[in-house]
Amino acid sequence: MKFLIVTASVGSGHIRAAEAVAAALKAKFPQDEIKIIDFTDKDRAFFPWLLKIIYLRMLSFLPNLYDVFYKVSEGGVIGNLTGIAFSLLTSPFMNKILKRENPDMIVATHPFPEGATALLRNFGLWKKPPLAAVLTDYSLHDIWLYKNVDLYFVATEEMKQKLKEKGYGREVYAFGIPVLPRENILKSEARESLGINSALKVILIMGGGLGLGGIEKSLAELENLKEKVAVIVVTGQNSTLFDRVKSRAENSKHEMKIFSYTKDIYTLMAASDLIITKPGALTMTEAFSFSLPMLLHEPIPGPETKNAIYAEERGAAIWVHKNESILEKANLILFDEKIYKNMAQSAKTLAKENSAKEIARFLSEYFQKNKS
Repeated sequence: MKFLIVTASVGSGHIRAAEAVAAALKAKFPQDEIKIIDFTDKDRAFFPWLLKIIYLRMLSFLPNLYDVFYKVSEGGVIGNLTGIAFSLLTSPFMNKILKRENPDMIVATHPFPEGATALLRNFGLWKKPPLAAVLTDYSLHDIWLYKNVDLYFVATEEMKQKLKEKGYGREVYAFGIPVLPRENILKSEARESLGINSALKVILIMGGGLGLGGIEKSLAELENLKEKVAVIVVTGQNSTLFDRVKSRAENSKHEMKIFSYTKDIYTLMAASDLIITKPGALTMTEAFSFSLPMLLHEPIPGPETKNAIYAEERGAAIWVHKNESILEKANLILFDEKIYKNMAQSAKTLAKENSAKEIARFLSEYFQKNKS
């Protein structure tokens, strides 16, 4: 049996979800072929790659334009036309990938390859391999919704109910967002491995895989904390930001550790008392699994705004709005024991650490029921 997981390297969340599903499938089916394909890889699919580049430039220079796109494409005739337009443009590339790979099951963790495959099925192509979509946010958006998707895996029961009401998916499950298994790392061990003073409070600052999210602004405010703390900074794939943060660290009163893009994020989270980040759904989900309180700021308008609302309403995070102080909120969480414990407990209740395993189990069951 061959599982083909199609995703897109737009940020890092969709890729990390794909890796989590792949790892769970590999554990369940060690003899089968499980393959991840980046639908926006330049050599594999030029036009989807070009769309990705345009999207990233848009986020860098005109983030509010993305908000307009998000709202326009959400619901109604315009929303459906937006999804169809993207699917039409990218379906020839998806068709080539499917012909080459010839999978028994297709799993999409990004709406572009999902929509392209659904459209091909609409035209009578690739009807046999079941198509599953794994949604990677805490809200439902119409750009994910296609009639020819067999299985939907979503983050919350509310999203599941909305999907059912809209009539999408033969089967819909709310298992949470899949992340790689949480490593059982003690805080003391994580700090020792990173060379961090165990007596200090530790703040982790991230901006996603693209290094967005006002990292320098956060660092400037945190210099005014009365207490000395340790600050771990992850700058993602933004090499310019990495150099600037490294230069800033030389004059900081805090103990600082700086990383570019890293796959060892669980050690960093295990070592930390607080994370300051954009509200990317995968980062939030990983933080939930470590019972790690969050300060969320500078969301990309659209899905990240809704992610921030989800975490804040449930007590696991504080959303720092444009004119509010990161310093004030960080000080409150770190040094008010009652607030810290309440937020950590709220985060723990939101963790769904078996999501990837459950997805793998139901993919298997669905395939067995429909393989004739």
